[in-house]
Amino acid sequence: MTDLGTLGGDESWAYGINDAGQIVGESTNAMGDYRAFLWEAGMGMRDLGTVHGDHAGAMAINNSGQVVGWDWDSGTGVQHAFIWENGVMKDLGSLGGNASTGMAINDLRQVAGQSYNPGGELRAVLWRQLSSEEVLGGAVNQIDALLEAGTLNQGQAAALTNTLNVATATLNDGNTAAAVNQLGAFIKQVEAMIRRGTLSPEAGQSLIDAAQAVIDSV
Repeated sequence: MTDLGTLGGDESWAYGINDAGQIVGESTNAMGDYRAFLWEAGMGMRDLGTVHGDHAGAMAINNSGQVVGWDWDSGTGVQHAFIWENGVMKDLGSLGGNASTGMAINDLRQVAGQSYNPGGELRAVLWRQLSSEEVLGGAVNQIDALLEAGTLNQGQAAALTNTLNVATATLNDGNTAAAVNQLGAFIKQVEAMIRRGTLSPEAGQSLIDAAQAVIDSV
């Protein structure tokens, strides 16, 4: 039995291991915060950082060294699933609720876990590498759900959906520069709704994350 140590705190927990012997989990640091870690033989324990919050935990790692888990902001109470790869932690978003967790990842980069939807119901979820069209289609579905829930009115939902549909058509035409500008405009629309209180930060961030993911991929 080997003591893997901590990130400077009193406690640590190991949750996942891959075929190379890389281990992931969570550990307290000297400040008492919970942090996701990656442990490797000869290198020890590494703090993987956070995305938006101040606490994080790693739940699983695949044979490519990609790590998934959760990132929690104690100030807002929002928890989102993350994937860590190539030294960067990325937010995987949610189904529109205020919490999600990545719990397992395979060698195809498919992530299994759980997420709350806008109605506060907990659902099993699968994250996978989506095409830009699929990502934007998912955002349109989220807008439809917000319309049905009464969060958005017809005009607000139509304005957001129209911007996404135009961006999708532009991408399909091969004009990525114009599509990036259109998605940037969509992000500004959502940010304005968050400032006005029309959208909650959680629901709005989920839409922003979808648009930003497409911008980053093209």
